[in-house]
Amino acid sequence: MARAGLSRRWTGPDATRGRPSRASAPDDCVADGEEQQRLLAAVAGLTQAQREVVVLRLSAELKFAEIADLLHVPLGTALSRMHAAVRQLRRELGYVDVRW
Repeated sequence: MARAGLSRRWTGPDATRGRPSRASAPDDCVADGEEQQRLLAAVAGLTQAQREVVVLRLSAELKFAEIADLLHVPLGTALSRMHAAVRQLRRELGYVDVRW
């Protein structure tokens, strides 16, 4: 039985805790640009296998089953590569305590 109305994403008042907010002032835009550069550098530091899964999932918006088929790997391998990539990105970007 499906659970109607339940969301996996926290939407309470602390929903953005631990995550950068969207920019609204010019100085914030510069900070966002710097944050984007940090993110790109962190993604570049991933292994090629991890980077492929991250890019296919986030940029191409493919499902994990599609990613696994495209890369000729088992579904579990695609999932574990994404998990390892997210852990490394959180560590590199200082979001170690953020849970999802």
